[in-house]
Amino acid sequence: MIKLAPSILSADYALLGQQLDAVTKGGADYVHLDVMDGHFVPNISIGFPIVQSLRKQSGLVFDVHLMVDNPKAFIARFAQAGADIITFHVESCADVAEVYEIISMIKATGKKAGLALRPDTEISTILQFVPHVDMILIMSVIPGFGGQDFIAESLEKARELREYVDGPGYNLDIQMDGGINLANVRDVLKSGVNVVVVGSAIFGHANIHAATRKFKRIFRDFGKSKKKIVIFANGDADDMDFFRQVAEGADFVICCDGGARYAAKLGIAAHLIVGDLDSLNEGDKAGFVRQNVEFEEYHTEKNATDLELAVSAALQRNPDEIVILGGFGGRADHFLGNIQTLVMATKADTKAFLASRTTKIFVIDKFAEIPREDYDFISLVPLEAEAKGITTTGLKYPLCSEALRIGTTVGISNEFVDFVATVAVDEGLLLAICTKI
Repeated sequence: MIKLAPSILSADYALLGQQLDAVTKGGADYVHLDVMDGHFVPNISIGFPIVQSLRKQSGLVFDVHLMVDNPKAFIARFAQAGADIITFHVESCADVAEVYEIISMIKATGKKAGLALRPDTEISTILQFVPHVDMILIMSVIPGFGGQDFIAESLEKARELREYVDGPGYNLDIQMDGGINLANVRDVLKSGVNVVVVGSAIFGHANIHAATRKFKRIFRDFGKSKKKIVIFANGDADDMDFFRQVAEGADFVICCDGGARYAAKLGIAAHLIVGDLDSLNEGDKAGFVRQNVEFEEYHTEKNATDLELAVSAALQRNPDEIVILGGFGGRADHFLGNIQTLVMATKADTKAFLASRTTKIFVIDKFAEIPREDYDFISLVPLEAEAKGITTTGLKYPLCSEALRIGTTVGISNEFVDFVATVAVDEGLLLAICTKI
C-alpha cells in the first residue's frame, strides 16, 4: 500500500492543529515530523512537547525523522511522546556497531525503526541493515531545509533498493523525502517508493485538504489499469476523426439511440444501445443485432433522457472515466440535461467529460488538475446557488474567491506558469469549461 506522509516542517505552526486536521480529513496516512538539533543540520525544529501535544489530537501514524548528531539521546523520549516510527541517519553513527545498537534501542521501545541516508550517501552503505529495520528513508534534498528542488538521482537509489528488497522478499517500506510534488510524484512511485513525504506541495497549497486528497487519488490510481467508457450522445458529431480516436481507446462503448449512427459510420463496435430507439430504422437495428449489440429500449413515457440512461448504465460498470461524445449539439434544454449527467457521475466519484477536440466540460466537486499541454483557457460556472472557497494555482493570474453564485462565469487567464493548473472548491459544484485555442 502506498502511504502519504505530509511533513509539518512546511506547515504554518500558528495553525498547526487546524492544518493537521485538514491533512487527516484529506486521507493522510502518516504525519512526518522532522527533528533537527542545529548540529547534524543547521536548523532547529520541533521537540518533545510538540509531538506530545499533537499526539493528543491525532490518530495518524507519527513518523519521527531524527536529523540529529546523537540519536541515542532522543529515542526514549520521542517514543514516550507518541512516535510510532523513529528514523535516524546512518551518517550520524560512528560505525556499523552503533547503527545496530540504535536499531535495537528503537525496537526495545516497541516502535518501528527506520534508517535514513543523505543524497550523497551510496545506497550500498545501508544494505546490510535492510533485514533489521522497518523502513529506509532516501533523502531527495539536502536535509535540514524545506522547499528545496528534487534531486532526480534519488530515483535511481530507490530503484536499486527496491530491486534489492524484492529479491529475497524483505518486508520493508521505502520512503522518500524532499521536493516531491504533483509533477514528479508518479516518477517517485515508479522508482519503488511506497511511503511519500510531501511538504510544501501540501502545506503551501491554498486548500490543504484538497491537495492531500489529490495525492491520495494519484496513489489510488497508480499502477491500476483504468477502465474508460465512451458514450455516443445524440448531438452533432463535430469532429469524426476525434470521435474515432477517443472511441478506439475505450473498454466499453454505449450509444444513445441516434448516437449509434455515428459509431456505425466510424466502424466502432458498440456494446450497448439505450433509449427509445426512434432514431434507428429497422435496417440499422438488424445490423446491430447481427453484431451482438445489447439493447435497452425505453418508451416515450420514461422520466430520464437517453444520455442519463447511458450514464447510469456506465456507472453500473464501475469505470474510472466516462467520455461523452456528441454531447454539445442539439437543443439548449438537451445540453443542460447533459450537464446534469456530469453531476450524476461526479456524485458517484467518477470522472465524466463532455468532450470535443477543442473543448472539455466537467464538474469539479473539490479538486481538479488541468494539464498545461491540453488546454489554453478555463471558465468556471457555479452549478449550485453558491460555491464557496474557490482557488486556483498554476496560472499567471490565479483566482481566489470567497464565493461564486449562479449566473457568474469566471474566465481564467490562459497563461499557465506551472506544469498543471489546479482548481479547488470548498463547498458546492463548479462547471469547468476548458478550451484549446
